[in-house]
Amino acid sequence: MAQYPSRDRIGNALLTLFYLKGGSHHHLQSSDTYGPLADNLRIGEAERCLVQDEYYANGSAALLFPNLVQWARRDLVDAGLIDGSE
Repeated sequence: MAQYPSRDRIGNALLTLFYLKGGSHHHLQSSDTYGPLADNLRIGEAERCLVQDEYYANGSAALLFPNLVQWARRDLVDAGLIDGSE
């Protein structure tokens, strides 16, 4: 089974990406972060394309890695490290 980094590690990589892109997350679309984060975290192509059901057997056809990124982003908002408004 594929292994993914922790949400903390994904969140740290996301903060770094925001910093490298000018310090603000507001001008980045979520979809613009997935590729650079996957590259930085060394997520392979197969893991980038894995759907949640294949990992959790939950019936969801949504991609797993973007979902993990969204949860990590939510953690950053909850910690007050980034603004939650879009």
